[in-house]
Amino acid sequence: MVDFTMQKSFGILNNLSGEHKSISHHSIRIVPLVIVDMALCKDAVEVFVGLIHADCNEVAKSPFLFPCLSTIQIERLPDRHSFIKVLMQIGAMTNDENVKKILYEMVLQPLRERFMVLYKDQASLETDIVDLMDCFGGIAEAACNYNTHFLFEYLSPILTCSIGLLLSHKESQLITNAVLNLFSDVTRRMGIYSDDRNDMIFLYEV
Repeated sequence: MVDFTMQKSFGILNNLSGEHKSISHHSIRIVPLVIVDMALCKDAVEVFVGLIHADCNEVAKSPFLFPCLSTIQIERLPDRHSFIKVLMQIGAMTNDENVKKILYEMVLQPLRERFMVLYKDQASLETDIVDLMDCFGGIAEAACNYNTHFLFEYLSPILTCSIGLLLSHKESQLITNAVLNLFSDVTRRMGIYSDDRNDMIFLYEV
């Protein structure tokens, strides 16, 4: 049942996620279809989130998890914040180091690399940057007492770059809100669980 539900959810996400960005301007007549597609994607994300909450270990052991993940771009999902949060919870709740390693290589590392590329490119679309920052907020919210330091080390370069974004996009309310939301997610969640003094010093100095 876990495998079937997961394949069904990812099949919807793979077929529909991101389509609204490429077709919404073609004709007013297709706008209702786009809305339906977005709603269907959100439902698929909710099903996957519910599946992990119900049986995280079974999801982590499924042979379909990582092949399914490889078919989508997480930052293009309509509810990417919740989606990546539960992905990180899989890594936190399982004792399988291989699962944690694959999640880092398949999800965390590529997201940060894409963000760094966009950060350095002055021609980057603000919406692309904001989508990634929403993902990082979900990662921060997945912090718990045994993964906070790891996640903080992962997010630290992004937090530093976020200050640079505020300076280079002073007139952008979109970027400003995204940076403030990210720092809110980090301080609210990670501040509770972190017992590393250096992490907290870095955060408040930034």
